[in-house]
Amino acid sequence: MNASSRRRGARLAVVVLVCVLAVLAVPGPVPADAVPGRSVQDARQRLRTATQRRNRQTAELDAAAEAYEHARAHHLRLTDDARRTAAVLRARQESQRAARTAFADRVAEAYKHPLNGLAVVEAVLAAPDAASALHRVDLTERIAAYAAEDLSVQRSSTERVADMERQQRVLVASTQAAAHQARQAAGQLARAVAAAETDVASAEQAVADARVESARRRAEATRRAAAEAARRAAAEAAARAAQPTGGAPGGRVNVPTAAGAACPVGPPNGFIDSWGFPRSGGRTHEGVDIFAARGTPVYAVEAGVAEASTNTLGGQVVYLHADDGDTYYYAHLDFASVNDGVRIPAGTALGGVGTSGNAAGTPPHLHWEYHPGDEGPVNPYPLAVSLCR
Repeated sequence: MNASSRRRGARLAVVVLVCVLAVLAVPGPVPADAVPGRSVQDARQRLRTATQRRNRQTAELDAAAEAYEHARAHHLRLTDDARRTAAVLRARQESQRAARTAFADRVAEAYKHPLNGLAVVEAVLAAPDAASALHRVDLTERIAAYAAEDLSVQRSSTERVADMERQQRVLVASTQAAAHQARQAAGQLARAVAAAETDVASAEQAVADARVESARRRAEATRRAAAEAARRAAAEAAARAAQPTGGAPGGRVNVPTAAGAACPVGPPNGFIDSWGFPRSGGRTHEGVDIFAARGTPVYAVEAGVAEASTNTLGGQVVYLHADDGDTYYYAHLDFASVNDGVRIPAGTALGGVGTSGNAAGTPPHLHWEYHPGDEGPVNPYPLAVSLCR
């Protein structure tokens, strides 16, 4: 074989080698459910579904909190009305008893001295003239009229007392019905919190899984695109084997958590705008009640200095003196988990949701107040919505 033949054989071998490498670099059949575009779309759809489920559960918790807050306020208003009506009724009953006693004494006196009427006749007969006699008869008639008027007053007073007694019975029955309704609403809220606690955890995990899956799908699509580019480069170079590059990106997915957010209570939770609602002792509500399962973590919404203490109404409480001069009040905690006087960053756990203080018998919740500039409280509901919803 001459040199020319050898060169032709070498060129043919190179062409064959390039064709073989190109065939080896082509990816195999792709399952229908692993098509990059469709896979990413499916992962995004699962993410949207999980997010919608979580939002729906939050809305249901807010609705349950609203029903309880209104039922509780109705019961407290009726209780105050019944107490005031009972005090007025007792006063009227006492006045009626005194009037009845005095009237009975006068009747008994007239019964014991029936001849007093003869004194009128004697007085008339003893009158020096007709004019004096008529005057004395007129006085006698007026006395009788006063007695009749006194009896009429007694009867009217009796009717008013009886009417008020009927009103009091209606109020007492209404108060009992309202208390029953408040207990039912509290039970529904507790059941909603318990159900959401489990389901929201599942939804949060589904959101995290969907995000991870979406990232993995995108990485897989990138890897396939890189493999295709490498195959083409290998075919063009005709001297190197195709080497797929890329791969799933390393590192964990950062899933937002309650500790990383500014909401004062971890999920799931429910609340409404209850500012100004009636409270025991004639007080009005000066915060927002955020309902959650007992022990759910409560968090510092800003960086600052925490101060744990106890009092009669709030039970176990924490004051957060924020770096910007605002103060936040956390009440009815089941426990506190901060050291006094230590500066903490935003998102630090301060304790757990509970029912301490005068919240005993209510569903576990955090009573949360906002004091801008360390002054009097303002309605914290808009701030809670911006932080938690």
